[in-house]
Amino acid sequence: MINSVSEDGYLMMTIARNIALGHGMSIAAGTIPTNGTQPLTTGLWAVGYWLVNGDKIQGIILVILIQFIMASLAAIVLWQGGKRVLSESPNSGTIAALAAATWYASPILVGHTMNGLETAAYCLCLIGLALIDALKRKD
Repeated sequence: MINSVSEDGYLMMTIARNIALGHGMSIAAGTIPTNGTQPLTTGLWAVGYWLVNGDKIQGIILVILIQFIMASLAAIVLWQGGKRVLSESPNSGTIAALAAATWYASPILVGHTMNGLETAAYCLCLIGLALIDALKRKD
């Protein structure tokens, strides 16, 4: 069984919702300052909550959708990057597609990229940076 949003993910979404509602980085309906969070991703979630006027359920759906998009983009970047890095191989497209699909469908990865935290954004950024580095080294 794959669990989606973690307890820490819900906490981060609570902080984001409170930011969107004008309570700052807080929990407990804006009455207690938080002890910390990942500010970039919390800010992104806050924009999402702001777009849905602080609605809890719509906000959770939006966060999960954004994480799905980021994880999907990471798989696409991995696939396209693999094709370029392996361009001298006659099976570069197949190898890259298999690697990206295996990475994307991994039960461990799904649990981490859909946990309500910053992991999906980090995966996308790291795969993109690794691709840039690999392509520079190839030249």
